[in-house]
Amino acid sequence: MKRRPLSKSHAFLIELTIVLLFFSLCAAIALGLFVNAHNADERARLTTVALMDLQSIAETAKAAEDLPAVRSYVASLRDGDDYALSADLKEEARPAGTMTILTLSAVGPDGDGLLEIKVQKYFAGGRQ
Repeated sequence: MKRRPLSKSHAFLIELTIVLLFFSLCAAIALGLFVNAHNADERARLTTVALMDLQSIAETAKAAEDLPAVRSYVASLRDGDDYALSADLKEEARPAGTMTILTLSAVGPDGDGLLEIKVQKYFAGGRQ
């Protein structure tokens, strides 16, 4: 049996197929990079929004004049649009007053912790 050499059109089609596969692979890698960049950007945006909200809450709690005002403020807190907020208020009785430690946490929609802020304030006087 005699073999015929490949014609130029067959060689061109093989070369074109290899080039298309190479560009498809490059496009898939680039698409993955864009998706990862978008996810990182979304997480950074969410963390920034949560940080601004938690700072505002912390400053309001720190500016409270008495312990009952802090308690009612912490009880009235609501979750953000894209994150869940948790607040833990601990009170430590001291001889001359009460030390309050407010721990604010923000958790993202996927359940991972975004950030945590602790606020401490001392209220002078007896037990409130």
